[in-house]
Amino acid sequence: MKRYQAPAAICAALATFAFGGCKSNGAPDTSGTVHAANRAEYQTHKATSNAGAKAENAGAQVKHSAKETGKNITAALVVTPLVKNAIRNDKMLNDKRNTINVDSKDNVVHLRGAVLNNAMKKRAGEVAQKVLTDHKSTDHLSNELHVKQH
Repeated sequence: MKRYQAPAAICAALATFAFGGCKSNGAPDTSGTVHAANRAEYQTHKATSNAGAKAENAGAQVKHSAKETGKNITAALVVTPLVKNAIRNDKMLNDKRNTINVDSKDNVVHLRGAVLNNAMKKRAGEVAQKVLTDHKSTDHLSNELHVKQH
């Protein structure tokens, strides 16, 4: 609807000019036409400004979404494999009886599965946190490992 405001205002201005009558001296009365033209110009400027603001806001939202998506992709492609390798290469944690799964989502690195004792659970958290710190990751760590019952 807004995109027709300027043409409608211009039509109103022309109608005012055509049917506005004449001044007492016989010259056409253009005061209504000038007023309508000024109003049309104002409405066009206002509509353009609003459209520009909406476009700018939409652009900011897209940029934010892309940035968040990029963070999740980075976590999944970079941080997760690094944490997995660090845990796999740790002498204390490299035991076939441990089942440690690493997953990243929404800026959180999750450690899930089971380990043989509390010392291993703590060590897995320390190893994962060191990877995050060393790579200046903004991800948080969630150590959801549980100790196997013997």
